[in-house]
Amino acid sequence: MKKIIVAIGSAVFVIAILYAIISTNNYRQVVYLNEQMKDHMYSSYIRNMKELKDELGQEISNREFGEQDIVNINKTRTRIDDYFYAYQVSLFPLKEDKSEESQKIRDIYARLNEVLPRTITSQDLVELNNSYKNINEIIDEAVISFADFCTSL
Repeated sequence: MKKIIVAIGSAVFVIAILYAIISTNNYRQVVYLNEQMKDHMYSSYIRNMKELKDELGQEISNREFGEQDIVNINKTRTRIDDYFYAYQVSLFPLKEDKSEESQKIRDIYARLNEVLPRTITSQDLVELNNSYKNINEIIDEAVISFADFCTSL
């Protein structure tokens, strides 16, 4: 009887050790996949910010701003919002990250929303031209902040 109890106790101990090893390995895989997802979102977010800056600059410099241009700019603007939202609800979301870098990213995004509406409906070049310098500064700051944030991970 004593041997059976020792055998069962040993088996439970071995199972507990195996469970701990498997759980740790699964957690590491989840963290690794999350880091890959963050890298993809960072690069996509920065690429879309630069694309928005280029598209706005091109349309303003051409002095032509038609319906298709508005559609293209709105598509890029939507992609920026989508990537920001995706990161907000990811496994380790930005909204729960209390670091200074994360707060700076949220602040920059809020400033972009103030300067550039989520949906551009106006064909008024003067209005966009007046805010273009501010938009450029915000986008440049966003690119630098995201690069800093990536290196801090």
